[in-house]
Amino acid sequence: MAVLEKASSTLQVLSLRRIPYNESGGWFDFKKIKKLQRLAKLTVAGRAIDTDVLVDFLCAHASTLEQLHLTSSDISESVLQVVSSKMLCLKHLSVSAESSEPFPRVIPRRHPHHRERQQQSLTRRNEQQPQSIHQQQNRLHTRTSRRLLHRTRSFIEFPVPSIPQNFHLLTQLPAIQEIDLSGMRLSDAAIQSLGSIQSLQSLWLADSGKNPDNAVTRDGLLVFASILSSNKNALRHLALGYFPSMDDTVMAAFGEIRSLRSLCITSCAGVTDTGLENFLDTAPLSTCFTVIRIYHCKRLTESGVQYAYNKLGRANVSYWHSL
Repeated sequence: MAVLEKASSTLQVLSLRRIPYNESGGWFDFKKIKKLQRLAKLTVAGRAIDTDVLVDFLCAHASTLEQLHLTSSDISESVLQVVSSKMLCLKHLSVSAESSEPFPRVIPRRHPHHRERQQQSLTRRNEQQPQSIHQQQNRLHTRTSRRLLHRTRSFIEFPVPSIPQNFHLLTQLPAIQEIDLSGMRLSDAAIQSLGSIQSLQSLWLADSGKNPDNAVTRDGLLVFASILSSNKNALRHLALGYFPSMDDTVMAAFGEIRSLRSLCITSCAGVTDTGLENFLDTAPLSTCFTVIRIYHCKRLTESGVQYAYNKLGRANVSYWHSL
């Protein structure tokens, strides 16, 4: 606490990750901390502070915060009320899944001899010519695609709460540019309300598919794509993961978004070569769309990926298929 008090006039980034309790067994008393006058980025992970304390803290710093990163357990009706009504400078909102571990390490499960097999694979790639598409998988994993891919793995493993009822209040944020909800269970109404945000530039969404009664449907995705393509908003980057209802028709509908520059699709089993080709045929390739990333879409084949290579060039296509 003494460190925070001394840095109250200069601190710009604060990260709270499962901080220990105080000697009396309660939460740290953040009310005793002077207002952090220049705080621009706040990360709260794993219920680091009590909800009421978090609400008060957000209210005190609403005029300076531009980036807010929370876990799904920290999102509540009261928190969303403060975010939507008082944090007028907020540009980036992220909600990730909560792990049961103190410091979660979200890494793929690997075979005990993974490194040996990896070395053998590298050797074969150097010896064999020409190489197939599966051997030439693009390794340009940018920060955007890594965020969706890794968080959705954690999202699938641990319980995930649904979107709060007053979620639509986020559409009132005047300066919001990036929203990451890969740690929340989504619905048709939730994603459609996101589509109406005019200032939104980047959006990351993931669906667990575990609750069919509250999952995102095919019709919901089509309406979402229609809203994005009709309101002429500034959406440039879209990442979607684990949507079982996403199919070729939905992919073609996303191609109608004229402002879209990049698309990342992760573990959407309904997408086939036809859907990818239709998307590339309708997307604004000549004006702005340049990058597509496809991970773990089982029904895509080398033919569809080769079509993407021809349209965009190999440097702008990232393809990863787990066998």
